[in-house]
Amino acid sequence: DAFPAETHAEMLPQMPAGGMCARHRADGNRYFAYDDVLEVYRQRLPECSVDVAPEAADGAATKRQKRQNDSVDFLLSIVEDCQTAVLWKGDKVYAACTFSTKRESRLSEILLLAVRRGLSKRGLGSVLLRAVERRLKENGISHAVACAGLNTVGFWNKAGYSGDMELTLRQWAELRDLFGNSTMLGKKLR
Repeated sequence: DAFPAETHAEMLPQMPAGGMCARHRADGNRYFAYDDVLEVYRQRLPECSVDVAPEAADGAATKRQKRQNDSVDFLLSIVEDCQTAVLWKGDKVYAACTFSTKRESRLSEILLLAVRRGLSKRGLGSVLLRAVERRLKENGISHAVACAGLNTVGFWNKAGYSGDMELTLRQWAELRDLFGNSTMLGKKLR
């Protein structure tokens, strides 16, 4: 396979309740995409594929879950609350990036970025990240901050992210580390 020449990036619509979001098939028809996104995240981020108590889901638990004290799917709660971009090849999600945008402070926080198992080290994550950054910049976002896991700091540094970021107090206040152990790395979008 030639990567990333045959791939294309696409922003998915906000995930509605129930995960109903159309995805492209090779024949041009559409079907649901978020199952594939979550599959990539669960495959590549197994330590995040957990159920948590509703109060630990950072407000993403539904009223029914809180009332019944149901557990919350941690990855699903992030994806439901944020925007997701995907990199497709044919009819398959090869990479996904989920981020939260704070328009008032012109900041975006990249919470999840993963490439399907067996396809890493081919530039797919970088291609998708550049597409997301372009879209953020087009929408007036001036800074992106990644919640980098310790084993991904090198990737983010290569993409121009660093710990020496200049943010306003308001921007710093809006950042959240949902994972509790991320290294916050930022980049001014030019």
